[in-house]
Amino acid sequence: MRKRYRATLQALNDDCIGRKAHGFANLEVTDDDALQIRIEMFNTPWIEVNI
Repeated sequence: MRKRYRATLQALNDDCIGRKAHGFANLEVTDDDALQIRIEMFNTPWIEVNI
């Protein structure tokens, strides 16, 4: 039997990043005991990475 969990996410440093990032995470344990995670975030700051 699959088990499903949902967590609400929010930024702890919104005063530092200047935005109130928020979202949720869906966690599901499948019948063969694999863990599937899906995270969706909104209002996140843009980060540019130069490699």
